[in-house]
Amino acid sequence: MKNIARHLVVVVLLFLAIITNISPVLGAATTKKHTISASVTPAAVEAGAALPPGEGVGDEDWTPEQKGKMDADRFYDGWRPARTLTIVVTALFGAILGLIPAIATSVTPPKPQNLGCGTVSLMRDARYKAAYEREAKKIKSRKVWGGFGIGVLLAIALFTIFSAA
Repeated sequence: MKNIARHLVVVVLLFLAIITNISPVLGAATTKKHTISASVTPAAVEAGAALPPGEGVGDEDWTPEQKGKMDADRFYDGWRPARTLTIVVTALFGAILGLIPAIATSVTPPKPQNLGCGTVSLMRDARYKAAYEREAKKIKSRKVWGGFGIGVLLAIALFTIFSAA
């Protein structure tokens, strides 16, 4: 009976780890980090002007690099498979083996089909595309290492559960 309970705990923990990575697919609410509005210019923001609640900076004054970075922050979510893989491997096989997918996926740039760009026409601009891809890689790396941390915590929890018997 204890083995069944342990297996159930493992399955539930892994399910929770995986479900946290695909929640937008399942219909959970997602929020946008930036709201574009024409009411405030980038120069005013750089000068220290406060934005009204829910207001962003006017789209027409952004450089392609700034737009690329903002759009990657808003639209890129191709990090989910890499993070899930890292969590599962780390939780099941430990931190040492979990480093393999964490390092491999965090240093690999996102695939073009996973970029999820909101404005395809802007991707023709080399500066916009470079900034978008650079920011997407940073996001992916940050999320993968966060997944490694979650996997380590899950591995510790699993070790504690199994060694308590």
